[in-house]
Amino acid sequence: MIKKFDLKTTIYLSSILLILIAEIFISSDYLQFYTYYIKPIVWGIVAFIGILTINKKRTILNKQDKILYVLTFSIIFTTLYYLMGLIFGYANTPFSRDFSGIIRNIYSFVFIVVLYEIIRQNLISSTNSKFELSIVYITMFLFYIGLSNIIDKIINGISFAYLLGTILPCLIEQLFLTYICKKCGIGCALIWKLPNTLLLYIIPIVPNLNWFFSLFYTSLSCLVSYVFLYYTFINKQLIKNVRVKKTKKPYKSFILIFILLIMIGFVMGLYPLKPVVIVSNSMYPYFSKGDIVVINKNKEYDEGSVIQFEMNGISVVHRIYEKCSTPQGETYYITKGDNNNAEDDWFVYEDQIDGALSCIIPKIGYITIFINQLIGRG
Repeated sequence: MIKKFDLKTTIYLSSILLILIAEIFISSDYLQFYTYYIKPIVWGIVAFIGILTINKKRTILNKQDKILYVLTFSIIFTTLYYLMGLIFGYANTPFSRDFSGIIRNIYSFVFIVVLYEIIRQNLISSTNSKFELSIVYITMFLFYIGLSNIIDKIINGISFAYLLGTILPCLIEQLFLTYICKKCGIGCALIWKLPNTLLLYIIPIVPNLNWFFSLFYTSLSCLVSYVFLYYTFINKQLIKNVRVKKTKKPYKSFILIFILLIMIGFVMGLYPLKPVVIVSNSMYPYFSKGDIVVINKNKEYDEGSVIQFEMNGISVVHRIYEKCSTPQGETYYITKGDNNNAEDDWFVYEDQIDGALSCIIPKIGYITIFINQLIGRG
């Protein structure tokens, strides 16, 4: 026999679905204003009403242990996500980077995630069967993917890449979030979801993954985390053993987290130093294809300095051949690869320069080049 929601929960869920449907009919002239300013208020009210009416207090066993493990996996896979940019490259995010823009994005997109998870928690606390839980799962999928987006794609045709690179990863992640919210509580769901969401609106770059690797990353992170949590906390004896180990050496998890945070910051260029993989022999024998050069963003540039700069969307690491000035006093540089017969066909201005070479790490970059060639990007 299929158990159904009680009357309060049914009304609450129906109201949510009605609001999702109503959002479809918002005029494009007002859609941006609604998304940035009104939507968080609407769903904030919905979340608050749910807390007052249907939310039931639940007892979560081993809650602190679960939070620690979910936090660890969240940091590990967020780090892995940004490290993948070394292989696939990075793309600039379209979001504003000034202070007011960051605050607006946090309010409009990060805060809304918190509200969605509160609504998930409200609904899950009232579920008594797998059928009810599946309704919650579908509802949360519509929240995150956007009912209007789905309808628009159905009308205009759903591409293979969108189906496997957007819809399927969202289905997988929502299944995992519903599971950990049910078994571990809303705190674990927020710890899992917020780091990547927050970084997206704060950091100016994001890994440029195609649909396959977006699906691969989401599947891997959710599956590994699920398997670990399931087998750790279902087996009571294993829980006891983990607690003993954690009591003896609790600092190990924090050391790992600290190291991973340093790594992600280095790869993303948050520090004065950042790594760049060399993909040609234009600077041979000073350095060659497959080497990694470390770029110092704070160095000064003189004739003979090796600099990294952007030219027509391509990252170039060449030596300054001559330092020049325009009649207006603006400095520019003529560059040349050591292994090239002539100077480059362009002038490099200071705002194009990312930094100057600090050190060389031989051959390590061949791993990145090999994977790029393997997937047809090299």
